[in-house]
Amino acid sequence: SPPEEADAVTLAIFEVKMVDGEAVYSKSNTIAEPNNAGDNTDSAEYVVLAVGTDGEPLATQPVGLVGNVDVNVGAVLDNEAGDAADAYADNDSVGTQTVALGQTFTVTAEDDIFADNGETFEVTLVKDSLTTEADYEEIIYDDKAVVTTIEDATKPEGEPPVSPPEEADAVTLAIFEVKM
Repeated sequence: SPPEEADAVTLAIFEVKMVDGEAVYSKSNTIAEPNNAGDNTDSAEYVVLAVGTDGEPLATQPVGLVGNVDVNVGAVLDNEAGDAADAYADNDSVGTQTVALGQTFTVTAEDDIFADNGETFEVTLVKDSLTTEADYEEIIYDDKAVVTTIEDATKPEGEPPVSPPEEADAVTLAIFEVKM
C-alpha cells in the first residue's frame, strides 16, 4: 500500500555513479563513444527516485512507493551546429521506455563515425505515467532533465583505444566513372 505519511510524492530522474561505494546523483554527465581514449565510459546509469523539497533524493525512499514510470531518452542534439542529429544514432535507447522506480537503467553510446563531439541528449520523466498513480493522493513529476554529453570516439571501431586521443573517425570516399 502507498505511504500514508505524505500527501504528495515528487519523483525525479538522476544519473547515478558509484564513488567509493556510495551512490552519487547528478543532473548532467558525460559518456563517450566506444574506442574513446578519455576517462569516460561508454554508458551511464539513470534512476527515478522520490525527492525532498530541495530536489535531492530522499535518504530513505518511502515504504510502499512502487510501480513503473515512463522515461524519455531525447534525440541527440549537435551543440556545435545547433541542430538535431539523427535521433538515437549515438545511443542505444529508443524514445520512451518503462522503468521501475528505484531501479537503474542504462543508456550506452554508439559510434556514429561523424566528428560531432559534444552532442547531448536529455533523459526526462513522462508526466502522469506512474502505473500505480491512482494509489497516491498526488504524484509530482520533476521536469528537470538529465543532460548527457557524448564525446567522440578517437579510433575506428575494432581498434584499441589510444592515450592520449589521436585523430577522429575517418571516412574514405572514392569517385568512380559509370559507363552505360
